Amino acid sequence: MTNQNLSTDPDQRARRKIRALLDERAETNWAMPEEYAFKKAQDIAQLSPIEALREAKQYIESLREQNRTAQSKIDAAVKRKQELAEHPITNAGPRGLKGFIQRWALSLLNATPFTNFNWIEVNQDGLQIYTPLATVSQRTITYKQIEGGAVVFSVDPPAYLDQILGFLRQFRRTVTVPWGELVVYEPGSGRTIARAIAMWPYDKQKEMTDALRYLALLNQPYQGYKRLPRLRDLLIYYDIHDDEDLADLNDLLAIDKPPPANTDVLDG
Repeated sequence: MTNQNLSTDPDQRARRKIRALLDERAETNWAMPEEYAFKKAQDIAQLSPIEALREAKQYIESLREQNRTAQSKIDAAVKRKQELAEHPITNAGPRGLKGFIQRWALSLLNATPFTNFNWIEVNQDGLQIYTPLATVSQRTITYKQIEGGAVVFSVDPPAYLDQILGFLRQFRRTVTVPWGELVVYEPGSGRTIARAIAMWPYDKQKEMTDALRYLALLNQPYQGYKRLPRLRDLLIYYDIHDDEDLADLNDLLAIDKPPPANTDVLDG
């Protein structure tokens, strides 16, 4: 009756399953260097056999779900890149005469009439800057440069609104303005790369930055992926030897070790 209970006990059955995984499929090409799996394997080693198997399978499934989420982000980034290739995000107005007149009117309203020639857009290649009156008339800025602080992409409201905005910021942390300039600044050289007029510049800055973030994801598309361990890999530290086959293990380890041999060499 006792043997029958042992054969049907879930932990006993789970122990035999773990033994089979470790013995019959002992070979592995993965030394498990990833910290997330290494830590999880040690946590699993503290559980009962049935809980260890259940936790290992659930953990692998959670990693699969993370990878599916990462893949959905990649798919969205690919779609966004195609949209930017067909319809770039511009600072104000489209290309052509209509857009030029719109930017010229906004620059007059902003009291910066000489920046109406500047043009900033985000297309499939990154943040494109066109400054026809500058020494360097075209540059491409990537999200990596902005994220790393090599370039600062910010907003400069109209100068004649500074006092009003300063007063309003005493009551609100963020105060939006209907027009202003998008500013691309290089801290290393202390040089302003470009200024371009925009409607609702804070919203435009966020829209452009988000688009650049999508493009940056495609440079390292699988960075968010987790390498999936096998069930056996997560059980690698599990102690399956606490059973009747090694009941004398404690007695064996309790045997006193002989003292080390005297290796002193006497001169003379």
